[in-house]
Amino acid sequence: MIKAAIVGLGWWGKTLAESGQGSDAIRFVAGASRTVTPELEAFAKKNGFRLLPNYEAVLADPSVDAVVLATPHSMHGAQVVAAAKAGKHVFCEKPFTLTKRQAEDAVAAVRKAGVTVRVAPATKRMASLFSEASTSVLPHQPSPTMAALIICKTPFEPL
Repeated sequence: MIKAAIVGLGWWGKTLAESGQGSDAIRFVAGASRTVTPELEAFAKKNGFRLLPNYEAVLADPSVDAVVLATPHSMHGAQVVAAAKAGKHVFCEKPFTLTKRQAEDAVAAVRKAGVTVRVAPATKRMASLFSEASTSVLPHQPSPTMAALIICKTPFEPL
C-alpha cells in the first residue's frame, strides 16, 4: 500500500484524493493546502486523512511514502526537488515544470535520491491508475527532462 499525501487541495486536488478512495494500492494519509477552511477540514476528515500545516510538514512525515502534487505549475520544480531530498516518491500534475532547467534539476534530484516521479496528464484515467497500482513503486531511469513514477499492474509490467 502506497501511503501518500495530497498537496494542493483545490478542486483538482480534491478530485485526486477522492479518486484514491477504496484502492488497495494507494491511501491518502495526509494532505496540505495553502488555505485551510472548515470545508477543507471536513473534506479531509470525510476522506480519512490528516491535514498538515504545510509542504515541509508533509515531507517530514515518516508515514508518507509519496506526494501527489496538485499545486500551481510554478511550484512543481522546487517541490519535486524537495520531495526527492526527503526520500518521497512524486506524482506530479502536468506540466512537470515551466522550464527545461527546472526539469533537469528535478530529474537530477530524483536520480540522486533514488526515488521516482510520474507526470500525469489531467485525465479520467487517474482513478483507474490508482485502482491498478501495485503495492510497490518501481524506480526507473527517467529521460533527461521528464521522469515517471511507475504505478504498475505487477512489479514488472508498467502501464
